[in-house]
Amino acid sequence: MVTLSGTEGDGELYKLAVSGDRGAVQELVERHHGDLLLYVRAKTSVHGVVEDAVAEAWLQLFRHLRRVAEDPSKALKKPESVRFWLYRTAVNAMNDQFRTSSRQSDLADRVTVEARARGETAFEPDELEGLHGQERRSALREAFGRLSESCRELLALLTADPPLSYAEIAELVGRPVGSLGPTRQRCLEALRRQMGAAT
Repeated sequence: MVTLSGTEGDGELYKLAVSGDRGAVQELVERHHGDLLLYVRAKTSVHGVVEDAVAEAWLQLFRHLRRVAEDPSKALKKPESVRFWLYRTAVNAMNDQFRTSSRQSDLADRVTVEARARGETAFEPDELEGLHGQERRSALREAFGRLSESCRELLALLTADPPLSYAEIAELVGRPVGSLGPTRQRCLEALRRQMGAAT
């Protein structure tokens, strides 16, 4: 097992994971699990689907790594795109659940994930002016939950850490790259209005 420095890119981690390095697999999980949850939560509010879809994405990655270890020709052509692959796999798993299940219970519009439970958000502090601590986080979750699905999805992708490229985001949301900036502005304006209504 290689000692990781924490500065490895996703491509390096993917290659190490293929070679059986469990530390690299753990680093991929720690790096992307929170944003993956946030992304799927932006697409659905059906109870249980989010966690199941994300768990399925990780399971598919582990199976993929085993297949690639046995047959290197099955490796991702762009190892650095492993996060993008996870996003796609999670959405496919979510869609599979909707096709095979009629579960319709409501899930509170949670937009924070475990990695952000300390009150950190990717939005500007002035957007949350006048609110404090837990009240601020609660107001943000409620305001975010009232946005359209397309806005929730776009903002979740734009706040991923480390960031996705605009090209990757455009492909995930099915929009031209040039439309992302203006759409982001409209979504943030909608979020500000919702936050204003909550205060």
